[in-house]
Amino acid sequence: MASSMKKPFFIVTYEEVSSQVIGSRQVIHVTYRTLIVPCSGVQWVPWTRVVPQQDGSVRITGPMGNVLDILSNNMQFDYELIRSPEKIWGGPDENGKWNGMLGMLQREDAEFAVGPFTITPQRETICDMSVPLSGANKAMMMERPRLRTDMAGFLKAFTLEVWLLTAMSMLAISCATIVLMKIEGRVFGHVVKNLYWHTILWVIKSFAQEGSLWLPPYDTGRVLVTTWLLASLVFMSSYSGILTAMLTLPRVTIPIDSLADLVAQDDLPWKLEGGTSLHQYFREAKSGVQLEVYQRLGGTFKDCWEARHEVVDGKYVALCDDTTIIKVMAWDFGTTGDCHIYMARESVISSVWMGIAFRRNSTYIRQANRFIRMMTEAGLVQHWLNEEIGSVPQCLRPPSADRSDGIAALNFEAFSGPLLVLGGGFWLAVISFVLEVLIGRFSDGTTN
Repeated sequence: MASSMKKPFFIVTYEEVSSQVIGSRQVIHVTYRTLIVPCSGVQWVPWTRVVPQQDGSVRITGPMGNVLDILSNNMQFDYELIRSPEKIWGGPDENGKWNGMLGMLQREDAEFAVGPFTITPQRETICDMSVPLSGANKAMMMERPRLRTDMAGFLKAFTLEVWLLTAMSMLAISCATIVLMKIEGRVFGHVVKNLYWHTILWVIKSFAQEGSLWLPPYDTGRVLVTTWLLASLVFMSSYSGILTAMLTLPRVTIPIDSLADLVAQDDLPWKLEGGTSLHQYFREAKSGVQLEVYQRLGGTFKDCWEARHEVVDGKYVALCDDTTIIKVMAWDFGTTGDCHIYMARESVISSVWMGIAFRRNSTYIRQANRFIRMMTEAGLVQHWLNEEIGSVPQCLRPPSADRSDGIAALNFEAFSGPLLVLGGGFWLAVISFVLEVLIGRFSDGTTN
């Protein structure tokens, strides 16, 4: 049946052609008119796979292929799969005209479209949706966070605000000690030599828990430095304890676990599957995080299954249904033996229902609903879906569970941050030494 056909075939009927009496029973011979019903579909793994045939036509396999076969066998029709020119689910334009598979239903180029489709009020204005086949959530699919070595990790025991307050405290205690000792020197007639260097070095050494023989000569100054000793003791004890815990049991940082996290970062762009209900959902948002997601959208991709390679490579975050994400996890683990895909814990949209879309006033939908209810109540649809997806318990664990058991030895990369600080201090000392030598020679030459 050509895709240019405007009116699809209607429900199959039967005709009584003959009857005869055999013994005490009357036998009626019935012949069915098997009609070719045009339907539309695109590939959506794991629900639907489009398989090209040798004669140039296409068939579908997977759970939706099984559903369609049961419907065609029990309702006595055959079908021809017609692919939409855009090869997308479909959405409206400014004039209310829909494209994709739903546009074919609106134009009556097809009797129904397999998907299954997310059931939304907007879609029900141009087509009739069947009873739900299954439910799903909309979620975010991204590269799985890993335990990575951070050269600046030794500085992350405290936040930047704590470090700044600590630096300000060191500066304040140094200035206060210098001023106080100058005042005490005038009162008691005692001048401390090299007061500035003694005070600054003492503050730094006490902060690093190093001993020092120098102390202020009078009680008021000693009370002040004793207070600083207690504060520095608490600070360094906390720092060493937190740093030990971080090095012993490192945590995996999950930068994106919700829509708020997504729009709060600039490292990874995000994309949507073109022509889906999720695309329409964000496009029609009036305010809030959803509107920002659409305004900063990095583009669209063909479908979530095809986008899996780019997601694994960390090119962008894909917003998809959780069924496809779990299927991608199963593919990835079965291919590599490792988990490279992470599904955010917070759903973008929760509990959406999916069904088959029929053209308006289709005479097929009543019988189709009866068989769909029988298949779902018997658990056949979920059984077919589980068979298609497989088992991925390993990859559904949180990324923090990826670390190996026991205490792992620190490698050079993990300790490279402190070594860089040590190396930087060494070269600073060398430069200072060279400058002192040059200044000393220049001063000697000037004197002579």
